[in-house]
Order: sequence, then C-alpha cells, then structure tokens
Amino acid sequence: MHYKGNWHIYLSFSQLNSHDDDGVLVGNWSGDYTYGVAPTSWTGSTEILLNYSSSKTPVCYAQCWVYAAVFNTFLRCLGIPARVVTNFFSAHDNDGNLKTDVILDENGRIDKHRTKDSIWNYHCWNECYMSRPDLPQGFGGWQAVDATPQETSDGMYRCGPASVQAIKHGQICFPFDAPFLFAEVNSDVVFYSRNPRDGTLDPVKVNSSHVGRMVVTKVPGQDARRDITDQYKFPEGSPEERTVLEKAEEYGCHREKATPPEADVELDMPLMEVRVGDDFELKLEFNNTSDQARTVDVYVSGNVVYYTGVTSSEFLFKTPRVILDPKKGRRVEGGGGAEEGVCMSVCVNRSRGCGTLSFHLANIQ
Repeated sequence: MHYKGNWHIYLSFSQLNSHDDDGVLVGNWSGDYTYGVAPTSWTGSTEILLNYSSSKTPVCYAQCWVYAAVFNTFLRCLGIPARVVTNFFSAHDNDGNLKTDVILDENGRIDKHRTKDSIWNYHCWNECYMSRPDLPQGFGGWQAVDATPQETSDGMYRCGPASVQAIKHGQICFPFDAPFLFAEVNSDVVFYSRNPRDGTLDPVKVNSSHVGRMVVTKVPGQDARRDITDQYKFPEGSPEERTVLEKAEEYGCHREKATPPEADVELDMPLMEVRVGDDFELKLEFNNTSDQARTVDVYVSGNVVYYTGVTSSEFLFKTPRVILDPKKGRRVEGGGGAEEGVCMSVCVNRSRGCGTLSFHLANIQ
C-alpha cells in the first residue's frame, strides 16, 4: 500500500467515533449500558457496521478493543493489511512529558483530584502496513493508528499513522502523533508525596519499567499471541533504550526527570498468581540495607479499578508499622496486629474492574 499524505487514513479514524461528524461508535466507560450494547457483548464488527449503515446514527457502545476491531475491518476492506495490537500497562500522558504522575495525599492514598495521568491495564490500537514516502527511507512498514478517542489531533479525535520504527528509535518528530504513542510504551511512573505544610510535591518513587510491559498481536490463523514488544522498544535498562529517550528529548519531547531521595529500606512483593474471584493473602518483604535499626510506617491501599486506570472503589487501606534490625530483612504476612504484619483476604470478582494494590513507605526512622 502506497501512502500519499495523511488525508484518507488520517480522516478515517475520526469517522469511527461519535465525537467527530457522528462517526460509527459511541464510547462508554461508565458501566451503564442501558441504551445500547455493552462493549464486552459484541462478537464481531459486521453487526456494528450494518447497524450504522441502516440507522445512519452512531452505534452504542464501544471501548478500545471495539474501536480497534471495527477499524481493523475498515482497513482490510480498503485492501490495507492491518492487525490489532494490545499494549499492557499503557500510559495516557496528558501533558506529553513522558512521565505518569501519581500524587499521594498525606494519608498515602492516591489523590484522585490532582492525579490527571492514568495507566490503562491494557489498550488496543491498530497497525496498518504501508509505505511512507513522506518520511525518510526506513520508516515505512507497520504504522500505528488509534481510533479510540483519547486526545485531539488538529482539533479531531484521531491518532496516527505513526511509524512503528520511528517510535522505537525515538524519532518522534515525524508525523503523525508519534509523541503520544511513544509515551504509551515509554513513560516513567513517578509517585509524589504532598507536603501538608506548603503543598509542594516531593518524588518518593520512580518506576521506569512498569509502562509498556508487553505489546502483542494475534498470530495469523491461530488462537495465539505474538509478542512484538521489541518492535516498539529496546529492552528495559539497555544502552539502546537510554539513547532512544535522549533522542526523543532532542526532537522536542519534554521529559521531566524526577529524582527521589535515596532510601535504605527496600520493599518487595513476591509475584502471585490469583484467579479472578479468589481470595489471596498479601505478603511483603522488607530489607534494611543500613547499619541502623529502622521503623517503617507503610501505607497499603487496595482499589478496584477499571481497565483505564480509573478507580471505582477502595476495598482496603492499612497502615502497618514494621521494625527492622540493621542489615536485616523481614517478611510480613498473615497474622498479628499492626506491628506484626498485615493479613488480607480479598475477593475481587467485578466483571468491569480488577484489583490493584499500591504501597508507599513513609516516616522511615
């Protein structure tokens, strides 16, 4: 497929959502689907397109995978090779600084009013295969396009096409919307603690490997996934990754750096495999690397969240105190009171949400 300018593909995304010119689909993340079909109930794009064709009105309702599936059909009908892509832990960076800011209040809870960025548990978009004579040689091939209405581009809800090769190598100066797509797989997650005295925000933790954990697509002809993470980014912590981030900054991506103070107490939670609806027990491992005893106040918050990162309800909030001997580690698990540990038995079975846990160390003495 030969790509000439941005007109046809660029406009086609906006025609899929009802925000622009009464497009095909109405997005709904509220959980109330009374006047339409729940996004999880659709089994194919044919019914949606026929419904839109006959009624001449937007079809209710869609979320990211529905937008991606319908747009995939649209592209293939035009003869453009296309596939649906899923990015796990996908950042929605509102201000384009390659940083997802999570602000904690004085009690250790996430401040919903001041935290504007979000991390989706997963997000679906499309890739279409075409040449890009408007770009330098080597940036043709797979182009990322996103029909889900998230942010506007030139006044309309559309995103892409952006060269996947350009995203991987930090060449975000090339059209279209490459900085936003680059941030979806490369953002740092920075936790800030709000100072109750003057309201300033102090960074307490930075996670540079959480976003863009895995990017997958379907294997043609099989009910299996293909890991294409290496097509979007270099391995976490590699020299190539650092070079790419520096390149993105050269091309105008304002990357704010946050440096939390050095901590001599480490916190780790062993990996758990938990089925949806099953109870589980929380276990935390602390390690005191200093030569002095440490008393640590821990904030443990458990929330039910939608896949878009929006919090539905908090099901757990505990503030255990842990005493650590010098150069010693300690596992805190079920049993005991606040100073002995934290035991949690939680059932998470809401079909529209999933459980997440966040930890914040405070008042290390």
